[in-house]
Amino acid sequence: MNTETDSPSEGDKVRFLKDIFLRYVVDYYKLHVLLVLIAIVWTVFKCATVTPIYTAIAIVGPPTPSPTTGMLTNTGGFSASGAARRLLAGSLGAGGSNPYEEFLQLLQSSRLSQALVEKKHILQTIFYKRWDSEQKQWKTNALVSAIRDNMARLMNRPVSKGPGVDALSRYLEGHLTIERRKSILSTLMGDVTFIEISFQFDSKEKAEELLGIILKETDDLIRADQRSDVEARISFLKKELMQSNLAADERTALISILSDQEQLLAMISADKRYASTLVTAPYAPERPTWPRPLKMLLSSIVILIGMGCGMIYLSSRYESTWRWIRCFKVKGPTRLHRLIGRTS
Repeated sequence: MNTETDSPSEGDKVRFLKDIFLRYVVDYYKLHVLLVLIAIVWTVFKCATVTPIYTAIAIVGPPTPSPTTGMLTNTGGFSASGAARRLLAGSLGAGGSNPYEEFLQLLQSSRLSQALVEKKHILQTIFYKRWDSEQKQWKTNALVSAIRDNMARLMNRPVSKGPGVDALSRYLEGHLTIERRKSILSTLMGDVTFIEISFQFDSKEKAEELLGIILKETDDLIRADQRSDVEARISFLKKELMQSNLAADERTALISILSDQEQLLAMISADKRYASTLVTAPYAPERPTWPRPLKMLLSSIVILIGMGCGMIYLSSRYESTWRWIRCFKVKGPTRLHRLIGRTS
């Protein structure tokens, strides 16, 4: 069998594509022009009515020097008591905890939402459309509120008077983006990963402010956890030093460790940022990230042209139902027909 004869040649493929182009585009170019005009009008209307979205971006990196090095892990080289070594090893973990990794994990946890709800007026800022600033309460529809409250009681769920931790967690999940990235600077500094954190909101200034609050609150939570751990170590070490049966070298080791922990506590309290370094402060460009007129226009044109070709195909199969599409068909060959090669 001659496969070269059975398979379509390149010329056949070109003629087939040319015929499809003439049949669905050139013959009905008036329909496609109308669809493009509709796409333009829709894009202009959408851009004029949609609420613009701004994206604030901040870049953070590991703290310098890292709190996991130096005093925090300086427990070796001493003949401290076994109890003290067990305490410090248990609290530090294998090789010491990493506040920077905890910082990144906390950004994606519901604990951050809980802290933001309790300490900041973020709910009223983020869900401002549902907040009545004059009445100082959440806006509610009486009928909808009554139905929702009764359904909550029937399902043994707490009755909510407004957005809470769950609503804020869902909002942050959809508007807060964390992306690890490598840069030339990170390559020069070694295996250091910088994080690009972005937050979307419908106000440029509020997007920058809210992202700054989120980063600061996350850092403060890690700082509070570390401070609590260090204070527990200091308290334990002081109790150990009160024992009268300690050998001289053990007492000296404990005193040295206690001094390190007290210095670490002072550093935790004094540092402006503890778990991360703010490489680039939150900044939102003047141009909103949404809407994107060109992207909206191109996507709408592609969708409408595709729908137009579908209607043309249906008109060729079901003439009685889709007869009205025929009114857009060109009468007789045009200059484009002659240019492509079909004259009838």
